Amino acid sequence: MDQLDDVKKDIQHPPHEEGWYKDAIVYSLYVDLFNDDFQGLEDKLDYLSKLGVNCLWLLPILDSPGKDAGFDIKDYRSIRPDLLGLDPG
Repeated sequence: MDQLDDVKKDIQHPPHEEGWYKDAIVYSLYVDLFNDDFQGLEDKLDYLSKLGVNCLWLLPILDSPGKDAGFDIKDYRSIRPDLLGLDPG
């Protein structure tokens, strides 16, 4: 057994619920347009829950040059700084 197998063995996965999406109430949003940043989104989670929302689809949140509404990803490993409450400069 190699090191990768050891790591895989230790990873805990939640039980897979087949068909979970059939009962999902999905709310798709641009975080910055909805309530400015992730902190603003967190502030609205109770509100969304009261609406029955149980799944969020966050539109472009990855770092982007911003030439295609955020869909032109610059770095898929990096969140947009403005959504983290940081200066994007």
